[in-house]
Amino acid sequence: MDPIYTCGLSSCTMPTSKVQRYDSPIQLYDDIGSYLLQRERECNIILPHVLKLRSQKLNKATPSYSFDTPATSSSSYTPDFWLVLFHSNLPQFVLSCTNGPLGSYPVFIWSATPIGDLPRHTITHGMQVLAQHLRHHLPLKMARRVYSVFGMSLPLKCLN
Repeated sequence: MDPIYTCGLSSCTMPTSKVQRYDSPIQLYDDIGSYLLQRERECNIILPHVLKLRSQKLNKATPSYSFDTPATSSSSYTPDFWLVLFHSNLPQFVLSCTNGPLGSYPVFIWSATPIGDLPRHTITHGMQVLAQHLRHHLPLKMARRVYSVFGMSLPLKCLN
């Protein structure tokens, strides 16, 4: 898999890290689905949404609402995407920015490794890289401020 961006960013110091953007739940699942399924309990916010969107796209189902279109004509609608920070070709952090039947969902961040097992500099580095890529990928009108970010306390404290 070719990363859209590699860690050539100024805040990135680990040469074996890369960030991959996924616009398709099918591609995300193909690349890291088995990894997520092995950690189903820990990624219980991100995985069910990926599975639901993937199923809809594969079956071309038309639910009572669509995850592909905003519930309202709000100008704050952002297409679904996921950012995955890989370290040594394994997912380290997954950031989801998705929509649902009531409009845009907040950002969720999940760590593939228990936070207590990661050195603080690894968490700080990962959050800096994800924040930089998130700013790059959000439309300008959305990038001014993300109102809700959910995840484990320590990584969220490391976001700048």
